Amino acid sequence: MYTYTQPGLGQWTRTERVLEFVAKWGRNASPFKIASTYVKLHWKGITFWRDVSKAAKAGRALLAFVDKLELGARALKKATDEQRDAEAMLPGYPLQTGDKAGRVLVSADELDYVDRYLNTAALIANDAMSARSDLDKAIAGWDAAVKQANDSADFTRAAAWEAINKLNLRFHNEGGGFRAYLVNARDVAARVESWARLKQYHAAHILNRWTPDWYTPPTI
Repeated sequence: MYTYTQPGLGQWTRTERVLEFVAKWGRNASPFKIASTYVKLHWKGITFWRDVSKAAKAGRALLAFVDKLELGARALKKATDEQRDAEAMLPGYPLQTGDKAGRVLVSADELDYVDRYLNTAALIANDAMSARSDLDKAIAGWDAAVKQANDSADFTRAAAWEAINKLNLRFHNEGGGFRAYLVNARDVAARVESWARLKQYHAAHILNRWTPDWYTPPTI
């Protein structure tokens, strides 16, 4: 039988804060949902990238997208940073094991805490998964737009590259360029997704809920 105790007071207080904070995300107020709403308004969702390719072909039309591309990228990066901060506030394991707890059986209050911990970790992981997916699409779309501009052989090519270089300069000191900025945000989201999902499985194991076949609970 598993024996646990809740974390120390300082860790408990910090964890309670993140449990309450993430619970307020709801269905439409999570970092990614907020960023995604902005992107859909200003980047026209996935169809935006087809428009970028057309704009790259048209040359100067791409210049009109620079400001919106910058603001959209920063909105997505802000979302991944908020996801990262929320995940970091969750302790690595919801409760201490019996050796540290002095073999105190888990209480009903502690089980409720573990359940909330599980739901919080799952919300963070799902939000990060959505951000990672959209950032992957954004990176692929931008690569296609740049290729379109590079393949243009008419007078529009210089104008398209003027726009691309202008955007890259705005992120020059933040990872090396627009694409690198997106990749960095995508990688943050991927790490948060992985770490938060593992914490979700830790809690699910304690509560005797589903975990994937590959999951092995940690020895603490």
